[in-house]
Amino acid sequence: MSKSSRLFEIMMYIGKKRVFTVQEVSNEFGLSTRTVRRYLDDLSVMGLPLYSEQGRGGGYRVLQNNWTFPVLFTKDESLSLFFAFQSLVNMNDLPFQAEVKTSLHKLYHQLNPEAKKKVDAIENHVRFYSPARNVRSPFLQDLLEFSLKKERIQVTYRSKDRDKTYVVFPMGIFAQDGLWYVPVYAYEKEKIILLRADRILKLKSAGKDEEIDMNLTDFFAYTPTHNMITLRAFLTNEGARQCSGHPLFQDNLKRVDEETWILEMEGDERELIYSAPFFYRLGKDAKVKEPHSLIERITSHARELLNHYE
Repeated sequence: MSKSSRLFEIMMYIGKKRVFTVQEVSNEFGLSTRTVRRYLDDLSVMGLPLYSEQGRGGGYRVLQNNWTFPVLFTKDESLSLFFAFQSLVNMNDLPFQAEVKTSLHKLYHQLNPEAKKKVDAIENHVRFYSPARNVRSPFLQDLLEFSLKKERIQVTYRSKDRDKTYVVFPMGIFAQDGLWYVPVYAYEKEKIILLRADRILKLKSAGKDEEIDMNLTDFFAYTPTHNMITLRAFLTNEGARQCSGHPLFQDNLKRVDEETWILEMEGDERELIYSAPFFYRLGKDAKVKEPHSLIERITSHARELLNHYE
């Protein structure tokens, strides 16, 4: 039996007993007490919380903490988990940064040689791409914890004009295109708004809210009922391709013919106006027909750039 398999069996055995002696393990597995002690040292280095009890009748105790005993996975399940973890590696910040890295390290080293060889080969053919973002989001774990505890928070937020302070109720966090976002209920505005986590400069608790109970599921199902306007735009194939990767537009595209698409939807006016830079970047691959307010914002961007180079 391989050493890794023996370590796993001993780990499961002592995990069930919680309190044990070296001799008990020796008798159970037919090993010398010296070998058992060496295996226990290995398990301790791996992170198993063992406490040695000295004196007559002394032995070992597995301490109660956050340690989770292994689950048996097939080779394909292990590969799936490995690459799922690896998809997070390129993010600048994660709610549990160190834990993800150590989990990936442990998972790789518990793979058998054949599975490791396959992982090494696949790494040269598979990438989970996230755009490189030169920003940091140091409050991710705090934001997650406050949302789980249903606590209001006071945040100082860097906006376009100046830094502002809000009291908000965080609904959770989600990542998109290499950035972290925080949907919140803003008490002063009396509505749900979306904050970028990297623009939060300060954060502290503002007490528990017993009335509001919202999370990300509620946010993604949320549809504003005020200031609704119609967006209609014609797109080239390239414009449609770009819109298909945009979370606001991807489900509202229809093909007109081989070279033309139409984007048509109802949306919150403020959110659609904020999309002006996106349509401006599309250039001749998109032509917005309505709303007029969005057309004005796009042409304003164009005039500003033209004036800049005159």
